Amino acid sequence: MELDRPYPSGLNLRAGSSQSISASISGVPTPKVSWFKDGKPLSGTFVEIETSEFGTQITLRGVDMDASGSYRVVVENEAGSSSAEVAVTVKGLFYSLFIWC
Repeated sequence: MELDRPYPSGLNLRAGSSQSISASISGVPTPKVSWFKDGKPLSGTFVEIETSEFGTQITLRGVDMDASGSYRVVVENEAGSSSAEVAVTVKGLFYSLFIWC
């Protein structure tokens, strides 16, 4: 199993943005796929998980600072397991305020 887009130094996102992270998978029997964030099963309103026989993908939508963390995908079947991880950092938006006099 490999992440389709390797991010050796992590992934930086801007608050409010969206990003997909994909992994190709293979195995017989078809592996069970699990996603985790900071060691806990992945859940939340900002994430969508899609899995097929040959791949899995998470889409982070409208992220905020809480989306920052370590994302890990684990695939496992009777023959063993494999995993891949990517660090995600969410940076805030820069707002400017102009006062006209």
